[in-house]
Amino acid sequence: MKFFALVAAAAASKSQFPSFDTFHANCQMTHTIAQDCGNVYPILDSALKNGFKDPAGGDYALKEDGLNDYVWVTRTTPVKHYVDDIIFELSSVSGGCAVNMRSRSETLSVYDYSTNYCNMYNVLRETFNVKFGDVSVSKCNYPAADLATCDKY
Repeated sequence: MKFFALVAAAAASKSQFPSFDTFHANCQMTHTIAQDCGNVYPILDSALKNGFKDPAGGDYALKEDGLNDYVWVTRTTPVKHYVDDIIFELSSVSGGCAVNMRSRSETLSVYDYSTNYCNMYNVLRETFNVKFGDVSVSKCNYPAADLATCDKY
């Protein structure tokens, strides 16, 4: 039984990241880091593989990664233990590395108290010192209103 689970996990790819729908809270954001993606990827990958310290106390776990391409993690919330899928996809752009991120709740949910936004933003601020408001947000059910929200969720 364990063998089949390992084979299924190995066959997964970023194209299998769950799509956004009306039954799961979600958020998408983009931020350009003024470094080459070859430098950004190992920093991001290492942070998420080696016990990322979430300011809100959530638990990030690596699902899979693609060298210099993407990192897919899950985050379990600290209080109610909800699980969200988060993917960070990197692409080279003029002026640096665009990090395109998506976060989607695994459980049925509509309102998420900005959790999906904070799932991604907290990684950026702790790993790359990105300031609140410096990200481009789209498809967010509820983007965070302030930094205190991301310290809580």
